[in-house]
Amino acid sequence: MSCKGAIPWQYAFVELLAGLIAIAVPLKIGFTFFAFIWVFVLWTLLLMSIVDFRLKIIPNSLVVAILFLGVVSLVYQYIYPPTSIVAITEGLNLLGHYSLVLTASFNFFVNHVVAVGAGILLFGGIYLLTRGRAMGFGDVKLVGALGFLIAWPDILVVLVTPFLVGSLVGLPLILSKKLKLKSSIPFGPFIAIGVLLTFFFGYDIVNAYFGIFNLI
Repeated sequence: MSCKGAIPWQYAFVELLAGLIAIAVPLKIGFTFFAFIWVFVLWTLLLMSIVDFRLKIIPNSLVVAILFLGVVSLVYQYIYPPTSIVAITEGLNLLGHYSLVLTASFNFFVNHVVAVGAGILLFGGIYLLTRGRAMGFGDVKLVGALGFLIAWPDILVVLVTPFLVGSLVGLPLILSKKLKLKSSIPFGPFIAIGVLLTFFFGYDIVNAYFGIFNLI
């Protein structure tokens, strides 16, 4: 038996992204324990983005999966504490020396607590103020879980970039009348993009921001 049906391009695109993630992560940070963690985190976020885009819901099981990976990462850092001062801020430095400049503490656990609180306060505040119209509670739970993996101040880039990317995507659609101002747009995929951009280009993003204001 053979199937001659065409494979939808979406499936091929998702499989390509998953493959690129598996290759790009180790190339970025080396073949380490953290590479294993990050590959599965980005795979989970990819799956979450697909589900949220189609069904406008972030499954609790995927949030729990990211939370679990974050806890595993914390336990690993506790058992095998980083020896480099640059890595002490959160075990896996995403913003280079900016992590040291803006860090809340040189204790990686404290920085993760601050990251969890920052994510929940920002997204939870938006959720409460708009009564869930601008953001779903699944988004709040997701950024809270990400705080266990991405410490302060790195989490700042993750929290800000989804709004910037969302604006770049949403505004042209609204201006072209392909999207109404009150239309509901899944925010989970933008959070995933924020994590992806922070992981691969976090230092470059922050460096460019400070460069605009001549702060470097």
